[in-house]
Amino acid sequence: MTAVSCRQAEFTAICNAQEPRIEHIVRPVEMKEKLAEVFFRDTFRAVNAMLWEARLSPAFWADAVEYATYQLNRIPNDHLGEHTTPYQMVTGKKPNWSRFKVFGCDVWQHIPNNPYDNYPGIPRGRRLIFVGFDASMGGYKCFDPETRNYVTTAIVISMKTLATGLMLFVTMTKDELS
Repeated sequence: MTAVSCRQAEFTAICNAQEPRIEHIVRPVEMKEKLAEVFFRDTFRAVNAMLWEARLSPAFWADAVEYATYQLNRIPNDHLGEHTTPYQMVTGKKPNWSRFKVFGCDVWQHIPNNPYDNYPGIPRGRRLIFVGFDASMGGYKCFDPETRNYVTTAIVISMKTLATGLMLFVTMTKDELS
């Protein structure tokens, strides 16, 4: 008789002497135990809202997930403390919220070295659609609807729509450009 089978025999003898009752209890899973499910639910709701608000195709779903995750990692979280963000926990630095833009908003990129700058009616910039940030290059990740390509640019000028429906044109000063 091996040691394992000897232990099993002893365990069976003890159980038979005590006459244990085996119950299978299914307990409900609490909300705290479903953090991953809650994270995915909140992220996907944010993605659906961003795509609907921007009137963009589901083809931009991956970009919207990436930007929603970027935002969720930089806003305060109840699980970490009142004023602590996941980004702050990892890097030790406070996040910079000034770069946040509305997903799918129109942004304009200046066309550098444009020989037609002096002529009226010729555009000095091109319209792009903001879809997030490029992690590898550190700039704004934009979609060019004319060429149907992604463009990464360091400086963009955006138009933000306020909740009241007014349009506010945000211009960059010379101090911000240098």
